Amino acid sequence: MDSVVFDRFTYCNEVYAPMYDDFAMLSDDQRRFIEQEMKNKAIVIYLYADDEVLEQRYNSRGDDYVSLEKLKYAKKKYEEAIHKIEHLEVVKFNTGKMTTKEIVEQILLSY
Repeated sequence: MDSVVFDRFTYCNEVYAPMYDDFAMLSDDQRRFIEQEMKNKAIVIYLYADDEVLEQRYNSRGDDYVSLEKLKYAKKKYEEAIHKIEHLEVVKFNTGKMTTKEIVEQILLSY
């Protein structure tokens, strides 16, 4: 399990399971166990944007599945989930202020 990328990982479950009936919810104990197993082996890279940026992106691309209200709710829930992380380093990047290229370069230089 060297150099593996998990997209959204367990935090996605914490955000979306309460929103949709077809998602099974992990318990806090299960999430803590997974984090503990990855301690000193992984970092969490959290990409976010301010609400105004999210709204602008949403309006320019549209979405038939997720409403703007759900998108903002999900952002809030991700922030809560990230705040609860105990065993892993969290690195945050504001995608409204940095380009994808800049973020990737920063990650490659630092981690």
